[in-house]
Amino acid sequence: MSGPIDFTALEAHLTPKRLRHSLAVTALCLRLNERYRLGLADDDLQAVGLGHDIARSWSEERLRSYIVKHEIALYPGEEAVVDLLHAPVGAHLLKTMGYNKDVVQAIRYHTLGSIEMGALGFVLFASDYLDPNRTFLTEEDRKTLLEEPTIEALVFRILERNVRYLDAEGKQIFEPTRELLAVLGGK
Repeated sequence: MSGPIDFTALEAHLTPKRLRHSLAVTALCLRLNERYRLGLADDDLQAVGLGHDIARSWSEERLRSYIVKHEIALYPGEEAVVDLLHAPVGAHLLKTMGYNKDVVQAIRYHTLGSIEMGALGFVLFASDYLDPNRTFLTEEDRKTLLEEPTIEALVFRILERNVRYLDAEGKQIFEPTRELLAVLGGK
């Protein structure tokens, strides 16, 4: 499938606040693609921006039921973190809607980070983190992060921040996150 997600279908899955976030992420995806001259298709950027949180407002019961019904593979321990479950579910939903592998992989790994997510996933990962509507970052932090010379460097800086936060909170750091951090840190 090409083209952005139909707003009518999207609005059926997102709260107004989540829709605002998704629109902001989409705009940032397009901006980062241009900033880093990645040459990614606008349709794919719009699909990941608008679709990444398609299942974010689902109840825990609905997410878990969908995962079981569709036999979606999770990483060890991922099932215990409800806030992560919307990513594999959202990826599966977009796959069933006919979106390409790059879009599906980007959405699957937008919460964890992974070497499997590709450039499209890097753009989504960074855009989701840098959404101007998020309050955990100051404008100065955003500006500093956006000065990174490559999308890989930007994702690496965000991953470093995430891992520091997760460590401080005593939360699990999943293997795909560790692997991506190691790969990007070695560049």
